[in-house]
Amino acid sequence: MLGLLSLYIKGYGARNSFGQLGNEIDLMTAAMSRFSTKRIDESRILELGFGQRPFRLFALQSLGYDASGIDLDAPMYRPIIRQAQQIFTKNGIYRCAKTVFRYIAFDHHQYRWLDLFLRSRGATLRPSLSRLLVGDLADDEVWQRAGGVFDLLYSFDVMEHIPRNDLDRVLSHMFNHMNLDSVAFVAPVIFTGITGGHELGWYPHQVDQGYIERGPAWGHLTGESKGADTFLNEMTAADFRAAFSKYFDIVEEHCLYGRLGAQYLTGDRRAAIPSQFDDDELFSNRIVFVLKKKPLERSDM
Repeated sequence: MLGLLSLYIKGYGARNSFGQLGNEIDLMTAAMSRFSTKRIDESRILELGFGQRPFRLFALQSLGYDASGIDLDAPMYRPIIRQAQQIFTKNGIYRCAKTVFRYIAFDHHQYRWLDLFLRSRGATLRPSLSRLLVGDLADDEVWQRAGGVFDLLYSFDVMEHIPRNDLDRVLSHMFNHMNLDSVAFVAPVIFTGITGGHELGWYPHQVDQGYIERGPAWGHLTGESKGADTFLNEMTAADFRAAFSKYFDIVEEHCLYGRLGAQYLTGDRRAAIPSQFDDDELFSNRIVFVLKKKPLERSDM
């Protein structure tokens, strides 16, 4: 909890992060223009894993787009006691306390900043909470509630948290809810990158900072760093490519952070890191995969 507090105070998710959100919306808009006959503003959109801070989904809804989402938990958009009780019952006191504290201390300010960002694009914050579906992405039932075919499916920083067997089921559901004109826009955090261990000191905006108390660079690959306080499936970039290719053609890849952390890859660190992880893996970090559904006769399912 103290580590997260320090991270927020230093600016994680601060006002300027909505510039990144705008860039992500622009990337999806451009991908739709290249790989679909539909524009994003006339598309049926689904976010996979909107999280406790569903800024992207709320932004798309507020911009007038037809956007829904699926996540394990409903976000605490308003500090409602019933929501806190539900989080406590389902996920325990630590998750509940973290969520309530984050909302009171930070999130309500950030919703004001989100509204300012939207005003710069000619809109105001108008989320549609009824379109936030609560359920497991691997379960048939929540996809049945979502219903129909989507023109754009997107997911940021989620698929690294899904167990590998469940991930195949999620990808199968995506396939079944897309047509050949649909686009999927998926950006997992790759385990082999310097940020992949989800250690607070190695979050992307912290990598180039000065002295920060943290473990060795890529310590999660060498066993020198303690594990993250969240589940990670430890999938490499190659693993994700193989998983996606079962159902989809990967029509584009964007490595968002370039050679992030290159200054830490000294000779000693390179020698300590398992040799099977080449530069493609060590500098993967956050990759955007743009996916198109394979025709049935070409699918490897």
